[in-house]
Amino acid sequence: MELFHKTVKQYLGFEDVATSGLDSVMSHVHWVYCAYILLHLSPPGVSAEGKGLGGKQRQLQQVLDNNEKRRVLQKLTQIGGVQRYKAELRQALAAA
Repeated sequence: MELFHKTVKQYLGFEDVATSGLDSVMSHVHWVYCAYILLHLSPPGVSAEGKGLGGKQRQLQQVLDNNEKRRVLQKLTQIGGVQRYKAELRQALAAA
């Protein structure tokens, strides 16, 4: 049990509650537990062997980064894709 709490504190931000409302704190705890369970189920693209929770987090981040790269490459190769992607970037910069 202590290994579980150490892991969720170290890797999943269990202690990083930025609110004092009981409902918000309970929601934070539930989401941390959900993240722990999902990472242990090894989402697509994350190997089930070893590497611990930190390794699985890094693998998942790489999968998500690769998905974004694929989306950009797909958009750029479409007819008029460069102009659409430039417009998307302008819109994102204007919103920031």
